[in-house]
Amino acid sequence: MKKWWISLFASLVIIYGWNLEKVSFSSYSAQAAKTPDFTAAAKKEAVKVYPLSQVIMAKQIFEQTKKDQSLKQYHLTLAEGQRTIQVIVVIHYKTGTKKVHSVQVHEMK
Repeated sequence: MKKWWISLFASLVIIYGWNLEKVSFSSYSAQAAKTPDFTAAAKKEAVKVYPLSQVIMAKQIFEQTKKDQSLKQYHLTLAEGQRTIQVIVVIHYKTGTKKVHSVQVHEMK
């Protein structure tokens, strides 16, 4: 029995090497890879509306969940040349699947 464990360990060391960071036995890493990054989506949509701008700051300001619908609001500061633009991005998505239904971009004046 002891020789079997030693041979299993030796084969794993040969396959993966001594670096165990490559081997992940947790289910959280797979789940984290599947969850979308809504901050990146908010930045992408703001840059679509203002194509010459750069995102200086992005901050989540509101989150609401009702049954199967969720809502997130982000406050973005954009720089376009010498002008600074304040933008609110609202993202509506389905809670279970995290699929985005709509994205709205509003400029603050």
